[in-house]
Amino acid sequence: MAGTLDLVQRGLTGLQPTRDALRLDPAPLPQLAEASVALRYRGHWGVRLRLRAGELEVSVPESAASDLPIRLGGQTYALSPGGEQTFCTD
Repeated sequence: MAGTLDLVQRGLTGLQPTRDALRLDPAPLPQLAEASVALRYRGHWGVRLRLRAGELEVSVPESAASDLPIRLGGQTYALSPGGEQTFCTD
């Protein structure tokens, strides 16, 4: 059952954690209005990915960790702890 959940989460968000960045390539399903995933990556607990029609919201909880590198659409972004950013997925 956990493998199914992992497959759905990675498939929807295109999640690929690498050494240099948290890579995302969202593939939303039209039948699913919203999907949300919380994860831990490089010392950041509770990184939240929320996928909605046409957008992906990434929020990073407050911590003493360094900026979180996000790779999306060929661009790399740095989200500071406590920060949030919404990306267009269309």
